[in-house]
Order: sequence, then C-alpha cells, then structure tokens
Amino acid sequence: MTNFPMSPDRRDDFLSRLQPDARLEDVYHITPEYLRALGLRGLALDLDNTIVPYGDNRENLRLTIWVAGLSAAGVRAVLVSNAMPERVRLWSGRLGVPGLALAGKPWPWGFRRAARRMKLTPSEVAVVGDQLFTDVLGGKLAGSFTILVTPISSNSLPHTRLARYAERLLLSRSHGEV
Repeated sequence: MTNFPMSPDRRDDFLSRLQPDARLEDVYHITPEYLRALGLRGLALDLDNTIVPYGDNRENLRLTIWVAGLSAAGVRAVLVSNAMPERVRLWSGRLGVPGLALAGKPWPWGFRRAARRMKLTPSEVAVVGDQLFTDVLGGKLAGSFTILVTPISSNSLPHTRLARYAERLLLSRSHGEV
C-alpha cells in the first residue's frame, strides 16, 4: 500500500483550522464590548457543555440574563447544535433566540445558515463552543471567528470523551506544553 504523506504546508493549514481564535473560561466572559472590539455582531452558540451541561434541562437564570444583556446591546445570537430538535427548541424558547438542531457540525452549513438568520456575514459572527473538532473546525470552515470555552461538564457522549483526549493533545502541543 502506498502512503501519501501530507505536505508540511497542508498539515499546518489543517492544524490551523483546529486552533481557536480565542480561548475563554466560559461564555460569561463574552461581553458586547469584547465583541465590538473584534468587529463582531453575532454569536453562533453551541448548546451542550458550552452554555448548559449536557443533558441538563434545568432553567439557568444567569444564562438567561447573559443572553438578554447581549440582545439589549444589539448582539444577535443563534443556537447551533448537533442535538435533537426537541432539546434545541426547549433552550431556544427559554433564551428567546433562534436555534438550529442537527446542524451537521463540523460542516460549515449550519454556521452559515445561522449567520444568514442573523442577517450577518460569517466574518461578523463568533462561533462559540467547547469542542475543537465540531465548533472550532466548523467555525473556521464557515469563515467565522472562533471562541473555545472550557466544557461546563465532563458528562458527554462516549465519542465526545474520546475527542476531548485528542483535543488536549493538540492544544498542549500548540502551546509548547508537551
């Protein structure tokens, strides 16, 4: 079998798509002022382990107030999730923002659709999520600014736990921590 190694330029280009533009502890560090300073006007928000713990349906007053504050400041938001429609509909209704379920992340279509829904270009939108291989990669492919936040909970699907291991390796190497 012939091996076709990836050229260093292509490898570096691929790896750059897995590097977030910003890393924050949580979404509450995203303020209207922060977004304005970056020239951003909208947020494509992942749901599970980004704004709420995976599988948790309890109301979250802090989250509701944060989203309302963004909206009052003119920041638009759309939930973009691979979760089932019922879950996205629940949180979309609670937060008063549109939601896209079964978004097909990391493919960029859901993020582009979210930008259109906000009447913005992808370059005016920050994609916010807790995973490199879905949120950051998809956001980069869509042409958006990407913000990686620390996962709220370690509770997740088995394939997500496996991806988190690979993410830790990539992130540590990009910061010289290996």
